Amino acid sequence: MITPAQPPKLRGTVNQNLTRAPDPRRLLLVSLDNLGDLVFASALTPPLRRRFPDVSITLWCKQYTRDIGELVPEVERVIASDPYWDRAPGQPRGGRLRFLAAMAQVRFGKFDTAVLAAAPWRTARAVARCGIPVRIGLGRRK
Repeated sequence: MITPAQPPKLRGTVNQNLTRAPDPRRLLLVSLDNLGDLVFASALTPPLRRRFPDVSITLWCKQYTRDIGELVPEVERVIASDPYWDRAPGQPRGGRLRFLAAMAQVRFGKFDTAVLAAAPWRTARAVARCGIPVRIGLGRRK
């Protein structure tokens, strides 16, 4: 006798009352890693635009990738700053005050959704502290 496969067990709890989030109006694409990660993130903008044609897309990237970020299709604005916990190739670590100023720009941007292309925990924490209610990124297990 063949028995049906059991569904996978979920870790944690699931809120059964979840509703679909409204379509984003102001989306922040976060790529605070190096140039290769920005190139990877740039592939996300055309499908995001197709799915959400009225969304305003802003890119948050490192200072040395800003010029490339301005070439990413569908991106309307670029916020550039080097995280204080990381360094760009050939550069010293970013300054804490400059990064906090960039976080203030993000907060004042009133983004309703953030997509984190790569999510070291510090980047995820910085985005969360900017008050963006919907954050989409990679999960990691230890």
